[in-house]
Amino acid sequence: MNFTTALKKEILQQKPENSCCEYALLSGFLRSSVSVIKNSAGYGFELRVESEEIANFFSELLFKLYGTEPDLFAFKEDKLNACERFILRYHGERAFFLMKELGILSFDNNPELLSTISPYLTENECCRRAYLKGVFLGAGTATLPEKSSSDSTQKTATGYHLQFVFSTHAYATSFCAFLAEFDLLPKLIERKSGFVVYFKSSQQISDILALIGTSNGVLTLQDRLVEKSFQNDLNRRVNCEMGNMTKQVNAFVAHKMAIEGIDQVLGLENLPQPLQAVCIARLENPDVSMETLAELLGISKSCLNHRLRKITSIYRTITQ
Repeated sequence: MNFTTALKKEILQQKPENSCCEYALLSGFLRSSVSVIKNSAGYGFELRVESEEIANFFSELLFKLYGTEPDLFAFKEDKLNACERFILRYHGERAFFLMKELGILSFDNNPELLSTISPYLTENECCRRAYLKGVFLGAGTATLPEKSSSDSTQKTATGYHLQFVFSTHAYATSFCAFLAEFDLLPKLIERKSGFVVYFKSSQQISDILALIGTSNGVLTLQDRLVEKSFQNDLNRRVNCEMGNMTKQVNAFVAHKMAIEGIDQVLGLENLPQPLQAVCIARLENPDVSMETLAELLGISKSCLNHRLRKITSIYRTITQ
């Protein structure tokens, strides 16, 4: 089960706080996912949802609040997007009435699709959260970086991402203003799929998940953040250790070249005894750190560095 599916299942398992929240939830869902239909039978609307669970939930809610049943409840395979779709279609006066009451169509003689969010339906704090839940169920998706496994640390290119996709710029703008009431500041861009309102900040995504009541989703996100922090720390330590090891190897190669060059030209026995001791100890202990080598010689690290610089200087002199 992907992260989006898990979040939507968690929302569907919740009971609306108050009866007014049911209308707000339904309004948010319909406004973000409905297609308005106008034909000889009058106005109607069609819903295409990705799961039977969502289809059943909202068909039951529509019947509970308005006593209306779908004219069509069908399953269709969406080959273009490689997914399944459940289609609900409603016609008639009841469908026309509820679209106006839920703030989807205007009350004009020639009603139009509204781009604003009804202040009446979202007057209370609980209703605003319910509306947000409905919009997420209709148009929201969320992704997290993949969990690291024992044989792979590859992560998704998307990283932390939560988005809502809408068909019109006007409604996307209204929804951004609605989110701002929760101190959430998304970005809005246009793509082929429509107008996308999105977040990439893990903190703001966590805030949204808390607002829509997905506590399990918040815990999953926090778990992924902890794991990512641990993995980053581990990578930094590994990189640091690899860097130190590379420096150590490069230093030994340079020292070995200098010592062997001096031995071939001058002979190590002709060096002062302290430098001889360093040369012999360096060749006999190629894998030890400078700190360990200094301890083996019974001198300080600064003294060892001074003697090695002297050895390198002698080598440069005799090879010029």
